[in-house]
Amino acid sequence: MSLEIAAIVMLTAAVVALLIALDDAQRTAARWKRQHDLLDAYFTQYRKNSIRRDRKTGRYIKED
Repeated sequence: MSLEIAAIVMLTAAVVALLIALDDAQRTAARWKRQHDLLDAYFTQYRKNSIRRDRKTGRYIKED
């Protein structure tokens, strides 16, 4: 009887640990997505305002 109770307690602890790990992974993924979106917006704005020199003609071109 005591072994069954110990097994149930250990399984419950494992499930709780798994749920905590999944929650942490979800929060980390959300943070990374938010940072990626911010960087993407920054570089989109940077490309919109940037100019480059054309290699063939030597003229400066505003990039789209």
